[in-house]
Amino acid sequence: MSSEADPLANLKAAYGEDFTFWQSDTGSCYATRHRHLSDREVEAGLLQTVAADDPIEMAQRMRVQEGLLERV
Repeated sequence: MSSEADPLANLKAAYGEDFTFWQSDTGSCYATRHRHLSDREVEAGLLQTVAADDPIEMAQRMRVQEGLLERV
């Protein structure tokens, strides 16, 4: 499926092993982790569900989450 047909396709390809992605009818994007976070991970700023206004913002937020995970 091309990213034109699915604006979240690139994110799903990059992070789909760890997250489920979806987009609301209003265009907001969400990604929920497949596993529960530890207290330590939450305290470090990791989110169980990441929300963004659009796919571009979601990509930015996913990079932040990836960076936080590397520090835990």
